[in-house]
Amino acid sequence: MNIMLITLAIVALHASLWERRASAQTVSDTTAIDSLIARAKVMRSQNPVESIRAAVEAQRLASRLNDSARLADALNEHGISARVPGDYDSSLALHRKAAGLYEKINNRVGLAAAWLGQGHAHFWTGRNDSSLYCYFKSLSLCEEVENKRGMANALISVGEIYRRRRLFAESLGYQAKAQQAALAAGDSALYARSLRETGIVYHDARRLDSALSCYFRALKLLHHANANFAVNLYNSIGETYEQLGETSRAVAYQNKALQFFEETNDKRGIARTLNGLGELHFTQGRLSEGISVATRAGELAESIGALPDRQKAYQLLSYLYAAQNQPEKSTEFRRRAAALQDSLLGEQTALKIAEVQMAYENEKRQRDIDLLLKERQLQELKSDRERAWFIGGLLAAAAILGAMVIAYMQKRKSEQALQEKNALIETQNRQLETQRDSLAEANKVKSELLAIAAHDLKNPLQSIRGFSILIQEDAMGAREMATVIQRASDRMLRLIAELLDSAVIDLGKLELNKRLIHIGDLLSRVVEENQVQASQKHQQFICRIEPNLFANIDAERMRDVFDNLISNAIKYSPTEKTIYVETKKHTEQRSQNRDGNPLLAPDSSILISIRDEGQGLTDDDKKKLFGKFQRLSARPTGGESSTGLGLSIVKQLVELHGGRVWAESAGKDQGTTFFVELPAATAHATR
Repeated sequence: MNIMLITLAIVALHASLWERRASAQTVSDTTAIDSLIARAKVMRSQNPVESIRAAVEAQRLASRLNDSARLADALNEHGISARVPGDYDSSLALHRKAAGLYEKINNRVGLAAAWLGQGHAHFWTGRNDSSLYCYFKSLSLCEEVENKRGMANALISVGEIYRRRRLFAESLGYQAKAQQAALAAGDSALYARSLRETGIVYHDARRLDSALSCYFRALKLLHHANANFAVNLYNSIGETYEQLGETSRAVAYQNKALQFFEETNDKRGIARTLNGLGELHFTQGRLSEGISVATRAGELAESIGALPDRQKAYQLLSYLYAAQNQPEKSTEFRRRAAALQDSLLGEQTALKIAEVQMAYENEKRQRDIDLLLKERQLQELKSDRERAWFIGGLLAAAAILGAMVIAYMQKRKSEQALQEKNALIETQNRQLETQRDSLAEANKVKSELLAIAAHDLKNPLQSIRGFSILIQEDAMGAREMATVIQRASDRMLRLIAELLDSAVIDLGKLELNKRLIHIGDLLSRVVEENQVQASQKHQQFICRIEPNLFANIDAERMRDVFDNLISNAIKYSPTEKTIYVETKKHTEQRSQNRDGNPLLAPDSSILISIRDEGQGLTDDDKKKLFGKFQRLSARPTGGESSTGLGLSIVKQLVELHGGRVWAESAGKDQGTTFFVELPAATAHATR
């Protein structure tokens, strides 16, 4: 009996020791998990690889202990660290997994952080609507539990989305709310982050002094306690100094930022800083260095899926190649930038719908084919069973023969139906492929047009938007700002009108309203209409108008021709120069033409010439003079705009009237003379 009691006591002692050891091991493992998550946070900006390694090890230990709360924390931290080298897809997946665990254990604070992380992953890949949805989910959860730090983080991020959409007033409102929440939470780093974002809003609104003030307030507030955030401030300060024309300061701050990002392998930061340095090279005229830097930025942004930085690099490359007089490469990168700006255009959507529809139809037909095959197999099995039942006699043989005949007929019908289905599939596939090719071609033409229109409409739209905001904030200079808005609107209207005219002419749908017009009177009115523009540049007109020159023309269209040529002479001539306008009966005998059009007979045409004392034409300019969307070596002398369509429309309109147009120039800085030759009205017609 005593031996039994002793044995039971020993067993109980061993069990107690085992429980204590297991409990101690659990405490040790949870401590290790917490330490790993803390290390991942510390190493996030300094060494992303080490941070990810610590987060992965924390996940392994938490999974072994079945500790959902710590596993969710480790996943969330892993998602944050994955964004540093630009692995946004992995970041999004990790935050979603963490959100599921937080939801399961009802951790509202952790769930808000996971939604915020998903929003950041969407933000840096250009999915603004998805990121805004995630940020508002995070904000709602933080407000529910009164988490001021979380509210500040979410409000800052919402403000960034509105700033990206150029809704500056709304963005500033959210940043003000974020700063209030950060003060309530006593978090100076969050307050500094909101100040930086406020500075970026002012920078985008062209209020550069206000932007710098915000940046330096944030930098002073940090006292360099957060190196990663401080280097982002250096980047923003460098971009603002670039806009102010203080190049040396801009380069210094940008290089500080680039050095830090390269040391920490922050690919997103490297791409953004390279774009800033590329813009500096562009403004300083170092085009080759700018192209090299912008190309690297675009490749890096593409590798990590950072859509905004990739779009900015392509846009910068289009400017650099244009400045290097490489229009083909400039147009290509301008087209790429426009395609990234609007990746869900109508034609593309139609193309995707067509592809999905085709896949659905093919799948449906394949199911029909499978069903026919199964029916045939069933019929064959039925015939086999009938042969087995009636194999013993003539009646059985007759029944089997009849069944075989029936099965054969059904087989033939099935095969015929199958062939018809296959033929129908092939026909419809060919039709769908033709439709897809047509949609692709239409999409290509549309993309080229939108790339050019988006580029030339962007600046006036920004002017209208920016000065409208300034009028709201400061009404003192409203008249001057309204004048700028009117000019920008006129520029947009002029571009749209020229695009429409070019499209109508290309389609062959332009109808001319010809009537007998006095050329001298028409030309004199156009000169008078441009007198104010010339006076602003202290230019004068000298006109030699031969009387009694009539032509059968569309007066409105020909007025557009003369207005384009005269306004170009004003635009590309320096101040205090003279513009010569002359009309005369054309009597010069020419043996061959200049542009491939048949020559008009002497004494049967009117010659109009418009000569300026401007920048002249190079040999390369003469080759592409009347092409669409061409940019010549000459630049407007008074900051005027140019669409590259005007001379193309001039040539088409003149040729529709049976005339021709050409230009002559002795070379660079030797001035240019444009000639328009039109058929003269007959003597009978003038009477």
